[in-house]
Amino acid sequence: MARRNVLLLVAVLIAMLGTAMVFMYVRGIEARIKRDQDPVMVVAAKEHITAGESIAEAQAAGKIDQKDVRRVDAPKDALPDTRSIAGLVALTDIYPGEPLRQRDFGDPGSAGALATPQGNMALGIELADPARVGGFVRAGSEVAIFASADPVAIDGEGRKRELPARTTLVLERVTVLSVGETILGQRTTTDEGADAADDEAIPRTILTVSVDQADAEKLIYADRNGELTMALLTDEADPKVGPGVTADDVFPGAFGVAVTP
Repeated sequence: MARRNVLLLVAVLIAMLGTAMVFMYVRGIEARIKRDQDPVMVVAAKEHITAGESIAEAQAAGKIDQKDVRRVDAPKDALPDTRSIAGLVALTDIYPGEPLRQRDFGDPGSAGALATPQGNMALGIELADPARVGGFVRAGSEVAIFASADPVAIDGEGRKRELPARTTLVLERVTVLSVGETILGQRTTTDEGADAADDEAIPRTILTVSVDQADAEKLIYADRNGELTMALLTDEADPKVGPGVTADDVFPGAFGVAVTP
């Protein structure tokens, strides 16, 4: 009887402990949600602020507004006011609704230069709109760069061997320094079996990224020998360079190769 009472007491204590842990877990989630929903004050562009325009000129023209946004929606480096950038000029175009950040402003003498990190170099690449995530990539964005190519291997005697077409990650994370004006380029497409070719207008933009020498060499080689695609990254994204994928990975079994479950 005593033993049964002891077991019953232990069971009750375990149940109470489990209930308390669940309660604390739920309270923690509620606290995080509440914190993310709390409003924070940021200064943002009401109208287009052009590169080289001073913060004083933008304020005088009514291009800057101070507003409350949800903490979860505010960039980590968004400015709460303009005191820290007083006397500075925009180093890049800032579009309506975009929060102002310290890194987007510099001394008047640096307005015509790119804010390239120490030891890096600025490298420009031309991409079509879909390959640069439409218009979502801005100066200061961090991106991963992929390449799709039909590689050719050359042995020591100069003999060439075609390898399977492949798409792979080239650079894991690079910073975009500037986004140039979008222009219309031409792409010629020909239907199989048709005699005529159609010219298609494709919006193309030159993006300037910050890279060191090793990454610049990879990027230039990939650009010259394949097609580049950018992926816009969040702070939590963790892309890794790997072997990439071929047709066998995307269409398993399509080429007569048995697929092992």
